[in-house]
Amino acid sequence: MRISLLYTGVGKIYWNEENTTSQDYYNLVFSNITFMKDGFGLSFWRKNMLEEKYHTFAFDALGNQYVQLGQPSRYGVRLTYNF
Repeated sequence: MRISLLYTGVGKIYWNEENTTSQDYYNLVFSNITFMKDGFGLSFWRKNMLEEKYHTFAFDALGNQYVQLGQPSRYGVRLTYNF
């Protein structure tokens, strides 16, 4: 069995040259647990465990502000075979 936990913290980000548009510090937590036997692996994973709301990109154009939202919390299962 293998367990992993990943923490990523991103500091304050300024989205324009004037530094008038910014995003505060945010953090993301990812987890994974894998069970292995006879070359098979069964993994259960979850990303953005804390359900953090954040922007991956932002810009100003023609008097409007556009942002791309970060991905919400999600989870899944993965089955692998190593030969």
